[in-house]
Amino acid sequence: EGDGAVLSEVGPWDLCIVGAGATGLGLARQFFNTRWRVIVLESGLGDTDPFADELNMMTSEGLRHDGWREGRVRALGGTTRAWGGQLVPLRSSEMQVRDWVPGSGWPLELSELQPFYRRVEHLLGVEGPPYDESMWERLRIEPPGFDTKDLTVRFSQWASLGKRNFAVLWRKELEQCPNVTVVLDATAVRAECSSSAESNCHAVHVTSRSGYKAAIRSRMFVLACGGIETARLLLASDAANSSGLV
Repeated sequence: EGDGAVLSEVGPWDLCIVGAGATGLGLARQFFNTRWRVIVLESGLGDTDPFADELNMMTSEGLRHDGWREGRVRALGGTTRAWGGQLVPLRSSEMQVRDWVPGSGWPLELSELQPFYRRVEHLLGVEGPPYDESMWERLRIEPPGFDTKDLTVRFSQWASLGKRNFAVLWRKELEQCPNVTVVLDATAVRAECSSSAESNCHAVHVTSRSGYKAAIRSRMFVLACGGIETARLLLASDAANSSGLV
């Protein structure tokens, strides 16, 4: 942040969402026309541009991972701008601990995710389950007879073209919604938190391309800027030690 000066303070809001991609806009959608005052901060603009692409640059070590470059879009709508629309829910086997994979295993059960899968399906206008072999009967197609010990069949669904880009899907509602505000060209550079054990967040500091800086204050914060940028923001944020927020 250069000299660290904050030119203005914005808020307090009820909810501040960092990132206007699938998670950020999907969450903001839940608050349309409610009493909650919501602000959504987006680093990019209404469309992709070279400046935003440059902010995505990083160094990748170890196994090759092209997703950091090809799988991320810094603009309103986030990676939904590049998403093909395929919906493939997790299976219980993918959430279990695998002895040969360090750190594997999810801290929740697949049954806990099911209600949220139904909500996403409703938002995108897709039919929903089943996604497993029982779909053959529903389609009135004779199963190919694969040996289930060697091969498991899984079906997926696709959101329609008009519903894959969340920025397009909810554009009119975002423009007309009185309680949800989307701010473009607002790159979050650090979260301001207390030094207590709870590490309560007080503000998110943002900066624009022109150097304008502001502290966005809110009762609650949600970091929804993707696995890479969320980690980068936490590491760059205030904490009792120099390792960032954990």
